[in-house]
Amino acid sequence: MTDNLLETAWGTLVPWEEYPQNDWPGGVPGTGRFANVYTHSRDRADGRFLPVYETEIDLSHQRAVCRALAQLEGVGVGAIGAMTNYTVGTGMSVTVREAKDQSADAGLLADIKAFVADFLKRNSVIGDLDREVDSLAREDGERILTLNGNARELSIGIVEPDWLTEPRMVRELEDWLECDFPSTWTFGVHRRKGCSDPVGYHVLYEDAADWDYLPASRVEHWKRNVPRTAARGVSDVYPVSQDLSRESKIARNSAAGAAARAAIAWVEELVAGMSQSGAESGAISRALSRSTVTGDQSTVRTREMKPGTAVKVPNGKKYLAGPDGPATEGNLAVAQYLLRRFGVRWSAPEYLISGDASNGNFASTLVAESPFVKAREADQSGHGRRWVSLLWKAIRIRYQAGLFAQWIPWEEIFRTIEIDCEFPDVASRNELQLTQAMVAQRDAGFISDRTASTRLGNDFDQEQQLGARRVVTPSASPFGSVPAMESARGAIGSLLQQEWDAYP
Repeated sequence: MTDNLLETAWGTLVPWEEYPQNDWPGGVPGTGRFANVYTHSRDRADGRFLPVYETEIDLSHQRAVCRALAQLEGVGVGAIGAMTNYTVGTGMSVTVREAKDQSADAGLLADIKAFVADFLKRNSVIGDLDREVDSLAREDGERILTLNGNARELSIGIVEPDWLTEPRMVRELEDWLECDFPSTWTFGVHRRKGCSDPVGYHVLYEDAADWDYLPASRVEHWKRNVPRTAARGVSDVYPVSQDLSRESKIARNSAAGAAARAAIAWVEELVAGMSQSGAESGAISRALSRSTVTGDQSTVRTREMKPGTAVKVPNGKKYLAGPDGPATEGNLAVAQYLLRRFGVRWSAPEYLISGDASNGNFASTLVAESPFVKAREADQSGHGRRWVSLLWKAIRIRYQAGLFAQWIPWEEIFRTIEIDCEFPDVASRNELQLTQAMVAQRDAGFISDRTASTRLGNDFDQEQQLGARRVVTPSASPFGSVPAMESARGAIGSLLQQEWDAYP
């Protein structure tokens, strides 16, 4: 990368992008070739998302960087895993029910419930694919699931982001599709010109002759960190990739330096006046040296220090420690600072990223109103909407194939039936107090058994199959002779207070 360094009489000292003259007006640092002073109407047209990406090459480079950091760097692996653990946990819970204030056909509702349960089980979605999608969507910025097969045996397929690409012969493909509207195919996403909703996706596999066109009705495209006008998503790691890379370098170099210094038992300095033959004992050091050919074919001399090595310093020389000596407080402070910047990406506390709990309070981080909890709940909401959308697409494919009640219009089915995807509670809570609050709200008629079970982190259907039964203990009204309106107000206030008290 020497082309990007500032050359001086003393060598390459400062990366060019860090030199003050390369800053934007107003002190905003530039970002390579995207460092434009002014925006342009083309920046966000046809699915582009400048200054983040403009071409498929940009996306390919970003994926390579982020995959390495998310899969090979311990901090990146831990951060992505922690976000998935708190967002999806052991798996989401899917419920098919009658929509509020609607009356759904009982037979149809039962058929759809049975299909959804079978579909999720056959494709190993709960606790498996749902976690994988969340994790890899954070890593690549997107995840593409497809509905494959016939209506009776629908299965979920996966399209890797690298396979989604712009077709080479656009006009021929549009003729084959009988496309009668102006289109854009940038980044492999087929859309009407000027519209953000996709019509289809062009997929090119390893063999150039092996391609496919997937209609949007059979595809669910998870996109992260971009608006709907952007054709492709951006990795969670990308905005902080430099911080993570630098922290990794500090950790690697500090550990390597400490390990090398620990191999030296002591240093012997030759006294003045020693004979030439005595000074030749420095040959020990030379014997420990060897030539090494690096990846760029250059030759460097390295010295291997075996444990217990005593280094002899020739006459006239004095041993000095390395530039930083042992790992300094400054190195550690910079590393912690970089990890805090990295954690801001997910509103995460420092200890969740660094593993250092000396300055973190776990309980205060996972209370209901904390930024971390709110951020994960927002992730859960977006994740759930995508799964609900995929399930409705699968249901519609079966409906169009005549496998559901054909005498009921599709619009009525969509209106009268609701699909919910719920996730484990992110916030920490007092199990006993929360259980009491859930039971009290259920008995008061404010929530259902299923909602109470889900908020307690249980799978309602599974627990029912295992023999769980509702137990109601008759008791006198806790409100005595208080008037009805005041009783209702008091009940609601008391129950809300109980639930709030369940959180630390």
